[in-house]
Amino acid sequence: MAKRAALVILLIARVALADGDGDVKSRDTALALSIGGSIASVGLVVGGTAATERRAPQLGWAMIAASLLTPSLGEWYGGKYLTVGLGLRAVGAATAVFGVLGSYCNDASCSTDLGHTLIGLGVITAVSGIIYDIATARGTVDAFNARHRRVGLAPTVIAPPSGPVMGLGLAGDF
Repeated sequence: MAKRAALVILLIARVALADGDGDVKSRDTALALSIGGSIASVGLVVGGTAATERRAPQLGWAMIAASLLTPSLGEWYGGKYLTVGLGLRAVGAATAVFGVLGSYCNDASCSTDLGHTLIGLGVITAVSGIIYDIATARGTVDAFNARHRRVGLAPTVIAPPSGPVMGLGLAGDF
């Protein structure tokens, strides 16, 4: 009797992967988050330069935070929080700040060339960080999906033209 019960269970069983699709993240969503975050931060910078003197300090801090953080949204979506692009943007922002501080000169005999050079290097480094995070967002999601693959092994019924046949099914992402 136990053999018949086992046979019936094997015949009606199906492969089921619990929440298999819920863990898969979209490469396109990651890319859209990184591009959208970058566009939003550029919009804040453009808006900040046009802001009145009264609102400039608050908007300036929002611009800095957005330009440092939002291009990494796609990688954060993929589970990577400390990114190379974020580091590049932080170094670029610090370099540009030192350049701004070095470019203030009230004396006619001092040179502001070093300050302007540091501002340029800071901007180039920060933009490189934005490009890096956009370029690697999809790969980060691929790595996340590879780490969260599921393989299931369950008895199943195969229905070829000759009739139902008992077998063992293996399902997974490869």
